[in-house]
Amino acid sequence: MSLKNFKTNTFKINGNDWVTYEAIIDTSSAFFKKVKEQAKAKIHFSPNASQSSEYRSLEIKYQNQIRGGLAEAYAKLLIEEYAADKNIKVEVIRYDDVLSATTGFTFETIKGEYDIKVIMHSITKLVESRSSVSHNLSLTDAIARYDTIGRYTSFTKPNEAFNDFYIRPLYEYTDFHLKDFYNHDFEALLTNNKIKLHFTGGADFNLMQSKGYNQSMGQGNTNYRVIKILNGYTIDEFLKNLLS
Repeated sequence: MSLKNFKTNTFKINGNDWVTYEAIIDTSSAFFKKVKEQAKAKIHFSPNASQSSEYRSLEIKYQNQIRGGLAEAYAKLLIEEYAADKNIKVEVIRYDDVLSATTGFTFETIKGEYDIKVIMHSITKLVESRSSVSHNLSLTDAIARYDTIGRYTSFTKPNEAFNDFYIRPLYEYTDFHLKDFYNHDFEALLTNNKIKLHFTGGADFNLMQSKGYNQSMGQGNTNYRVIKILNGYTIDEFLKNLLS
């Protein structure tokens, strides 16, 4: 398989091979700069409180937004490149790109937010991308322990709809043993090759319902539907199912 902006890694986890697609990130590229500008614009219209009701400064919101936005942008690119490699005709739309090209970010426009739409044969599938960082674990330990994150409900978002697919981006902090990730600027870590973005797998609605479970993930009254990464699809299974 030939993916221009990703490289394939194979890790041994619980005695089995597990493949990730690692994004090739160039922080000087127009692609990265676009994500940065979107993050800077979007933070002024996102809640000041976290899911655990803790206050977030603009800087904290920016750090969170650029991590999430970069994962989304590369998820879109991965779907496009995978489809092209398989000669599958598909349209992939990222909501932040739509807003950047039209209305911009406002309190009203972000209410209708989705992450990614995949359109094939007039059928639309919604893809949710929720990333996190293996900030105090090795990547292999994180894949073995972490979940793919699905729908959540909270006081501020009581009725979030289920999406069709959930992709699992996971950032690897290579100096995880120092346990100091949150002391650093995310972009500086990227530039210094201390952060790697891996796409580790995912799930669809049916798998999330049948094999998933509910948990708070330390976020107060927020309730997430999740499935262990290893109990979900491999990244190749995920992409094949999404594009079938």
